[in-house]
Amino acid sequence: MSNDAGGKPAPVSTLAGEPLLVNSATQKTTMYYDGGCPVCMRGVRHWRKLDWAGRIAWIDLMEEPGSLESEGVSFAEAMDVLHVRRRDGSLVCGMPAFAALWSELPGYRWLSMLLSPRWMMAFADRIYRVTHRDRFARRCRDGACALSERGPVGRRT
Repeated sequence: MSNDAGGKPAPVSTLAGEPLLVNSATQKTTMYYDGGCPVCMRGVRHWRKLDWAGRIAWIDLMEEPGSLESEGVSFAEAMDVLHVRRRDGSLVCGMPAFAALWSELPGYRWLSMLLSPRWMMAFADRIYRVTHRDRFARRCRDGACALSERGPVGRRT
């Protein structure tokens, strides 16, 4: 899926099965985040300030709960762990998503590089998934963000 050294667009399959050409020189990295999570939003606000070059598109899953459905990712799954679409069109989640995000931000690229060895990424991803298990459900214990199959109850999807 990634571009070759010449910067030519890479084919990315679509839901209809037809190839879509993605040019990584113009395609933005996209972060899908939980806009109702205070801890998540603190990070998003910080990273948005660092994104002075506008290299990242920011999608609030509370506002656009069906954003990842075409990828086969339900709203509940999207809220479970961080998802990021890389410039090449590939979708990653967990610590690889953080690494993809950080690789676009000044001051964080070194952290992305630190995670580049497979064993380091696997270790960090395991810690992330254990510590963030059922994060959305814990945040919503009071019923303020109850889920339907398509997204938050009370929102149009």
